Amino acid sequence: MRNILFQQDSAKAILFYSVFRRVYVSETIRHELISYYPPSKDILNVVENSIGGWYSGPKAEQPVVPVGDFPLPPKRNSESISQVNSVASSEPVIIEKKKPPLPTVEEVKNMTEKRDHVPVMNVDFYELPNVVRDVESTVESAKTKLKEFEHLISKEKNWGFVGKLELKKDMLEEQVEKIVQQASQQLDELHHIIEQHKNSEQAIDSNIIPDSIESYGKLQYDLTGSINKVVKLQNDINMLKRYRDLASSSHTNLQNDLEALSKHIEGKKQGKGTSTTMNVDELNDLISVAHARISSLQDKLDHLEHSERERMKSALEAQRQADDSLRKEYIRQELNREHTRHEIERHKWLREARDARERELKLALARHSEHLSHMLQLQKEKMEHQFAHQLREELAKERVAFEAALIGWTKRRADLDRLAKEAQSLWLSCEALACRLHSVSPSMKSHHETKSDSALLSQTGSLKDFVNSIRECAASGNYPFVNIILDSLSSDIVENGVWTENGLKKRFEKVYNVCRNVALIDETSGSLWEYALSWLQSILIVDVKYKCLEAISRIKPNIGSPYIQYIKDYDTTKQTDSRPDSFQLLSSVKFAMASDHNILSGDENTSGDEALETAVRLLGQLRGQSRVVANDWLVDARHYLEAKQTARTLLAYVAARDISTFQKRL
Repeated sequence: MRNILFQQDSAKAILFYSVFRRVYVSETIRHELISYYPPSKDILNVVENSIGGWYSGPKAEQPVVPVGDFPLPPKRNSESISQVNSVASSEPVIIEKKKPPLPTVEEVKNMTEKRDHVPVMNVDFYELPNVVRDVESTVESAKTKLKEFEHLISKEKNWGFVGKLELKKDMLEEQVEKIVQQASQQLDELHHIIEQHKNSEQAIDSNIIPDSIESYGKLQYDLTGSINKVVKLQNDINMLKRYRDLASSSHTNLQNDLEALSKHIEGKKQGKGTSTTMNVDELNDLISVAHARISSLQDKLDHLEHSERERMKSALEAQRQADDSLRKEYIRQELNREHTRHEIERHKWLREARDARERELKLALARHSEHLSHMLQLQKEKMEHQFAHQLREELAKERVAFEAALIGWTKRRADLDRLAKEAQSLWLSCEALACRLHSVSPSMKSHHETKSDSALLSQTGSLKDFVNSIRECAASGNYPFVNIILDSLSSDIVENGVWTENGLKKRFEKVYNVCRNVALIDETSGSLWEYALSWLQSILIVDVKYKCLEAISRIKPNIGSPYIQYIKDYDTTKQTDSRPDSFQLLSSVKFAMASDHNILSGDENTSGDEALETAVRLLGQLRGQSRVVANDWLVDARHYLEAKQTARTLLAYVAARDISTFQKRL
């Protein structure tokens, strides 16, 4: 600030004393003034003796003789004159368009806020010291460039080097802006990385985060301080440039006025020819012109002083604002430094608090573990006692329950054994009934003395004893199905018995011959001639195997495969859909009775009753006297099949119940 005030005073002095520089310093104008007005020589000598001459030689003491009422300005010494000459003779500095100054701390923060949306690079926690070292190198480079730029700007105080340093300053300023921006960006990235890893578990156990925060604060403080120094120096230089330009402009205006006066005098001198003396009128004109010029310059000086005061006020206000801005930056810089220091201390406090908390937790955990082990021991003893008591009670309950279950199991096993015995007895009774259907009772001759031996051997006799035995075995009520089956059996079968299978087959031979003889006789009987014709036809007709198979296939679609192939090989044109006659039905029955049962059904597991069943179904289609002749045989065959089916059903049912009981016993 003192330098600025000194420069302002110097500029005013230069402006005031330079008004009379041409009159006192210029030898030509001095001689012209003395020749035109000789008394002025005495005045100039007085001034010269008062402030010193501008040429060598003794100076005579001359009394001061004022001319008019206008006082002349005092003369400056030769040193001041030489300085003024050097300044006045030097070309005015042309200030080019201002380049943007270095970014302030606030601008750097604004740029940081604008870069907040940019994703931060993902850096591992243990790579943070390397990042800090890179940022330190960048900030050191920025500080070096800023110092170089500061040194270069400080040279601008010497006005003689301004023109030479302008280009170099511009180039260095661009480099400084670039490296400062790079350093600010890296500091911003370092700040984001620190914020990213600050709250992690690794950061609490390591000194990397406190060291990084301390380095970040120091680098931010140094970089901001360097920027503020350069900005302050730039403000001072800009203020000096303004007064330098103002002084240069004032010198130029004064020089132009004096040159105009010199040209006026030279013009008059040339108009007079070679005369070197000035008359009184010319000298008075010169003095009047000088007085007019001096008056004009005095007015300009007053106006300039007023303008200078206004400029001084505005400059002081601008300087005050710049100082306020720098002061705020310094305050913000110190606040950031204190904030960084507090952050480091907070991190240390957190670590100390965590360590203290861990120690307290360990002590509390030890006390709690000891108390817990003691309580667990007490609970263990208590629970062992309760467990032993409950174990005895549960064992007693289980023993009682096991004994009850054993009694129940024994009872159920006895029931199952009883059911098994009942099932065995029932099965034996049913098996006896089934066997009786295939054999002849030994006491048949005593009951049927009037019948022949063949007839006695072909009948089973009464089945009442077998049925009663089965009913007795099923009397416990566990086999209701057996009673239903026995009730469905006709009483005639139970009382009189049934014909055996062999007896029915032997008996069928006679029925077959008689039925063929009367095959042509209808239900209303016929004449002797019709009987004779029927007998003759029965002799002449030969049984055809195809017709037999055709009749059988009508009621047995699943006939054996060899006979099916035989039917397919036969000429299909001879087949007919008409109803078979009595001869064809009788031949089919004979063929069925004579063939194996598996040929009719195509299944080896089928029983021998298939032939009887087929014969019954075929003979049921007979009409006329043949049906009358075969009716008794059909009734006996149906009784046999009914009894046989009843026996098989009972056996199957009893076997299933026996198997179920056996599985339960297992």
